[in-house]
Amino acid sequence: MAIDYYRKVECFEREIISQALQETCGNQAQAARLLGLAPTTLSSQLRRLGIQVRDFKRSNPSESFETFQRFLLSKSSVPRTNGEIL
Repeated sequence: MAIDYYRKVECFEREIISQALQETCGNQAQAARLLGLAPTTLSSQLRRLGIQVRDFKRSNPSESFETFQRFLLSKSSVPRTNGEIL
């Protein structure tokens, strides 16, 4: 049984990009930061993989704000206990 390396790499790319977009509610700039990519690189990857950003956007703005707050807290160096800032 031959392993198709390129197909597996593409599946992995699709998975991690989709996870980043889901975490950021479809915000490409935030997703690029999470992945350590330039926004233009992420945009190219999205086109190449056929991923539609609109599929990850949420209609409830409060959900987006809460996700963004979690993103900021995860990047913060402030010690936290049980999700609360000390």
